[in-house]
Amino acid sequence: MRDRISVQELIQETRHSVQQDLKVLDWTKEPEENLRNIVRRYTAATAVNFTDWMGKTLPWARHEFAKYALTDNLRCETVENHVDMLLDFSIYCQAFPDEEAHKATDFNVRRIRQLLRNPETAGVVGLTIMALLENTSQDFIPLLEKIGITLGGHNVNLTYTQVHGVADIAHADQFSKALALELTMGYGIEANHDIREARLAVDKLLHSIFCLNHYAAR
Repeated sequence: MRDRISVQELIQETRHSVQQDLKVLDWTKEPEENLRNIVRRYTAATAVNFTDWMGKTLPWARHEFAKYALTDNLRCETVENHVDMLLDFSIYCQAFPDEEAHKATDFNVRRIRQLLRNPETAGVVGLTIMALLENTSQDFIPLLEKIGITLGGHNVNLTYTQVHGVADIAHADQFSKALALELTMGYGIEANHDIREARLAVDKLLHSIFCLNHYAAR
């Protein structure tokens, strides 16, 4: 692709955005209900949608390593039952998603689905989304674990955060490589627009989760 987008720049921009949100959020001073709302929004946004986005990307990925990365991660998500891991985490935090959590994140979840509807760019767009989410998880998974310990005490089920804290480093590297290779597969210059829109959608989705004034994320 001419004027190819830099994978590392995409990741750095998104991580900077997330880090700014987390810097503003002093979780040690927030009321427990505000912390529960973060868990509710995170669960509402990602529990089922993460694998849905991967599944919508897989048919359109062009590079063999990209297809492998998507298949390998889908297999891992399914066999290890990551959805129930996250739902259990939210239950132990007494933060199962409610209507408000879905409303707060729905706009950006829908935006990502819309971007994956174009078969001409869905492969590279989906891999952009995966690479950004996996790489930024290194910033927000430790926060979720701290929130879980605060809300659930000694009884909290930290399987989700502990598994993702370790595994996501390898998955982040895998998707970074997959995206870089996918970008070599003949996408036209017009794909740059959708890639940038995907980065913006991920930024806004994470902002809608971790910003206490989440409605400002639209």
